[in-house]
Formats: sequence, C-alpha cells, structure tokens
Amino acid sequence: MDQTTTQSSQVRRIRCKMCRRILAGAANMAGHQPEAVAASDNQTEDPDVAPAESSEPQPSSSESSSPPPLLSEQCSGYFVQPLQWMGFLDQGELSGKIACPNEKCGTKVGNYDWKGVKCSCGQWVNPGFCIHRSKVDEIVV
Repeated sequence: MDQTTTQSSQVRRIRCKMCRRILAGAANMAGHQPEAVAASDNQTEDPDVAPAESSEPQPSSSESSSPPPLLSEQCSGYFVQPLQWMGFLDQGELSGKIACPNEKCGTKVGNYDWKGVKCSCGQWVNPGFCIHRSKVDEIVV
C-alpha cells in the first residue's frame, strides 16, 4: 500500500480515556459551528469593518497528511448522534449521563438531553449527546 492510500484512509475517532474503547468516529459526529463562526457568517454589522482573523492555526504541510480535528478548540465536548451502544436510550429518559459501554469500565463520559445541550462555544445542539473532551482521547486510526 502506498503512502497516499494510507493517508487518505486515516480517520479520527474518540475513545474512553480509562479503558481505551472506541466510542465514536467522524461519521457519528453531529456537527455544529461555534457561535463566533456562525455570527461571522451572518454579519449584519458595519460592512467597513474587516472580520477578525480565525483563531485556529493553519496546518503546515507536514500536518496536512492527518485528518482535521473533530472538535473546535472552543468546544469542550463532542456532539454525537445517538449510537447503537447507547442502550440506556431505550428506557425513555429525556436526559441523563452517557457511560462508557465497556461493562468493566462504565465511566461517565458525557451527558445527553433530548431537548438539547448548550455547547461551551455558545451553540445549542438539539438533540444533545455530548461526550466531554476531558473524558476521551482523540486518535487517528
């Protein structure tokens, strides 16, 4: 397999910090734009004022081979779609905690609320299934 094929097949995933079980991948993310970015897209302010530069660093040529991060620096959690391993959703609760699906681990990795969860960037995500950044590792597979 050549290097180009290897680089294009790399995918970012998140896994539990305690037991290292993979919880979700890029395809499972419920994307949202941080409020600062969303506000700059809908500019109604003075047109003579130039928009602020992006605070996100531009990837160098050596970093461009890996897939982009799953999460903005402003966000403290990964918002995911309801996943198959979230069996607790069948109980009909409107909100609660998200625990690692590994029976030997069971660490709280996030929270959910069908009415929505407000991200630390200021954006509401509905429904909100938030896996906290501090409880997981983001890896490239």
